[in-house]
Amino acid sequence: MQKAAAAGAATLVAGAVGFKALDSSMNLSADLKTMYRGAKPLLAINKLGKRTDDYTLADVWTDGVSKHGGETFVIFEHRRMTYGDMELFSTQMAHWLLKQNIQAGDVLALVMENKPEFIGWWLAMTKIAAQVALVNYSVKRKGLVHCIKVADSKAVVFDTDTEENVFDVEGDLEARLFYWGPCPPSRPFKDVTTVGHDQMLSLPIDGSPLKALRKGIKMMDNFGFIYTSGTTGLPKAANIMHIKMAAMGNLMAIAGARPGDRTHCCLPLFHSAGGGIGVIGTMLTGSALVIIKKFSASRFWNEISAYGCTGFQYIGELGRFLVNYAKEHPEVYQIPHTLKFAIGNGLRPEVWDDFQDGFKIPAVLEFYGATEGNGALINYSERSDKASRGAVGRVGGILAKVMKPKIVKFDVETEEVVRGPDGLCIECGLMEPGELLFPNVQGDPTKDFKGYRDPKATAKKLLSDVVVKGDSWFRTGDLLSKDSMGFIYFVDRIGDTFRWKGENCSTTEVSEIVSSFPGIEEANVYGVKVPGSLDGRACMAAVQGRADLQSQERLDALLELCKKELPKYSLPLFLRFLPEMEQTATFKQQKANLREQGCDPKVVADAMFWLSPVTGKYEPFGPAEYQGLEAGQAKL
Repeated sequence: MQKAAAAGAATLVAGAVGFKALDSSMNLSADLKTMYRGAKPLLAINKLGKRTDDYTLADVWTDGVSKHGGETFVIFEHRRMTYGDMELFSTQMAHWLLKQNIQAGDVLALVMENKPEFIGWWLAMTKIAAQVALVNYSVKRKGLVHCIKVADSKAVVFDTDTEENVFDVEGDLEARLFYWGPCPPSRPFKDVTTVGHDQMLSLPIDGSPLKALRKGIKMMDNFGFIYTSGTTGLPKAANIMHIKMAAMGNLMAIAGARPGDRTHCCLPLFHSAGGGIGVIGTMLTGSALVIIKKFSASRFWNEISAYGCTGFQYIGELGRFLVNYAKEHPEVYQIPHTLKFAIGNGLRPEVWDDFQDGFKIPAVLEFYGATEGNGALINYSERSDKASRGAVGRVGGILAKVMKPKIVKFDVETEEVVRGPDGLCIECGLMEPGELLFPNVQGDPTKDFKGYRDPKATAKKLLSDVVVKGDSWFRTGDLLSKDSMGFIYFVDRIGDTFRWKGENCSTTEVSEIVSSFPGIEEANVYGVKVPGSLDGRACMAAVQGRADLQSQERLDALLELCKKELPKYSLPLFLRFLPEMEQTATFKQQKANLREQGCDPKVVADAMFWLSPVTGKYEPFGPAEYQGLEAGQAKL
């Protein structure tokens, strides 16, 4: 008996030692921990994706209403809407759309700021099997027309906050205009249909007849479009399946949201973070979403406390803004809160400690993923687990077999993957930066890349002959690296797009606008580091053209054009006047040297101007102004 017990104990010890050794090489315990948190939500999403009956996000919503009808769904400023309230509103809007002859398959562009009606409108569209194009309300003129047209939108839904931008492009649109508001728009539109609360009173409140309109629509079919800015200039309309939206929201469940929780969301609802993770995540978990119109570092913690938020969404820059604000206003650390988690992406390693420890956030769910992508990484970082900080994900031996991500060698000069003698890609070693790829598996609800509205843009995001001849992989367009513990770190973005204050700035889009200004022969746009700033890279336009471009009159006119055509975050904050534009041997603009020289007057001999934070005009930029930025006396 004693021998048997001893043998059993020895077996357990040997097994433990063996697992420890295996765990050390394959990081199995980390995978098991991730799988424990995500198993139930991921199984639910996989089950949704494999449904073959007529079932969409509208049905997911209806099921949620049946469970949580009387509970709070959204809170916005001084308004609270329950699941039942939103069901009533969206149902009446669906019936209104039917009266306007909107049919299944029609695409409607939604141009609206953060507010509950934003959710109600796309729910209404989804209920009648229409598709929604979630348009960035900051986009103007050419960009706005492009977003509406590239999705073949039959109508545009907007309100008083966005009517100016829509009015400016009315003559360029063929789509019908639907205006939501208590009064007609203030601008003289030629042809617009207005709907408000008064008209809703006579609309049906029964949503059951709408189910028949969704006949034949399944979770793997298209929900609509979310736009992503790439290196090609204008925003690309990414096809988003119903199951893709559900998968985005699944991250909220992995973070720990449950019925009774409230998540603070100041991120734009037109994008995947606010509209996908925030809205859909709330819907899937039966929790509540506190919608904030715009982020404010000074109001943030008071909002968290006043609304009783148990979680909040962030982007990396938001975390840094909060940390920097707290350094000047340490009293915010004393504001009480009941937070359980923060969820977002891009949290910079250098502010992580101050962010999580300073604000006493129990857990941070940092994730990596593209709006249109077919794969994601997650890093659930509890306060006690300091080793996980700075990583965008963790993949051990088990998850590597399930998710199958690859980081392959990449040549930053040629901007191409490196292939071996056999023509296949070469996987990177530990801590070697390379492009992250995800396998493209058609028919798989979690690995099927549906691409963009533009087939050419779709083709550019796919790579073949990676592991075996003829395979297909999604290109993230980002450089990442992996360490021996399975932690994956973001390194840099591939291409010319750069980030400024949390937004992606496309060099091509800015270049097209600047180049259209009379007298400018050519414009080369790129991002430059600003001394004293951690907001990413500021937009600089190096231009070649007539000498009178440097006169104040011409500079003012150029600024007026940029403000009219570009979002605020894409405005050129620096101008550099070149006597001659440098080109490569293949007649492409040379950006590398210009980007490296930045805005340092000691390095740049050409005349430079900056968008002065004092005058709001383009003014000469020299050593004194540069030193002011370095000393923190001026901020862009």
